[in-house]
Amino acid sequence: MIDNELTQHIGKWLTHVGPRTDQEIIEGATMLLRLNRNRSLYQTVVTRPQRHESKVVYELKKWYGIRADGLTIDEVNKLDSTLTPQVKAAVDAEPKNDDGTVQNPDDLPAHSGKRADHDSLPDDIKGIWPRNAERWKKIKQLYNTLLTIDEPCSRYEYLKQLKDLWYGYKADFKKYDDFVLEPNDGGENGGENGGDDAKKITNARSYISKNIGPLQSIKSSYDADGMDEKTLADYNSKLAKVQERVDVILSAGELIGDDLRQTLADLGVVFNDKDKKDNDVEGEADSDDTQTAGE
Repeated sequence: MIDNELTQHIGKWLTHVGPRTDQEIIEGATMLLRLNRNRSLYQTVVTRPQRHESKVVYELKKWYGIRADGLTIDEVNKLDSTLTPQVKAAVDAEPKNDDGTVQNPDDLPAHSGKRADHDSLPDDIKGIWPRNAERWKKIKQLYNTLLTIDEPCSRYEYLKQLKDLWYGYKADFKKYDDFVLEPNDGGENGGENGGDDAKKITNARSYISKNIGPLQSIKSSYDADGMDEKTLADYNSKLAKVQERVDVILSAGELIGDDLRQTLADLGVVFNDKDKKDNDVEGEADSDDTQTAGE
């Protein structure tokens, strides 16, 4: 539990204006000792207070930043152990050349890439991509800085910045992925207000691609015990919307690859067998024509 009285005392001590007396510097060192238990540093300061005033100020500022945010060292360590591995995984997953340079700076980690309809998105949504590219550079810089620092009180300043950047990075990409393009994206009505057929198909494929993951996640999480009523309703609602997009693609005479078809079927999407058979028959006919021509 944080001693708020001590925190206030440190804050008042740090805002002191003008030269400090030896006794005032020792007072600061005493507060620091209560925080870091570093008796060796305390003894060094007490021996020559004026010489080590800047060290006491520097160390107390670090501790004050943590306490002013209402955190304990244990909570800083918890933040560290939660946040840093996430960022490390993203840094490690970034494709690199043999010399360690990034292969393609436009392929940002922890994301599957640009949407098929990226160029049709509003400027503020498209702008997420360059904003996150800049965020990612700062995230890596902070992460690499943290690799050189061990003490929690020294790490906190960088962890705090990293937390804001990392969760902002993820939140913006979620906003990018979830954005529904109006009025030509097919919306909730399965494309009744869509534009030309090519646009409808592109948006239908994009919608399916974005929503397969959430459906698989729900299904795998509840396979063992079965879904409760609320989860089942949510699953069926999402599935119905995916089904609508599949129907848009098939009704336009477009193909859905076998692997994707199987994945969707496993989730509960229903395919008209006639569509598949017609495709197969056409393929066989093309093959026969080729063979005849060869003969």
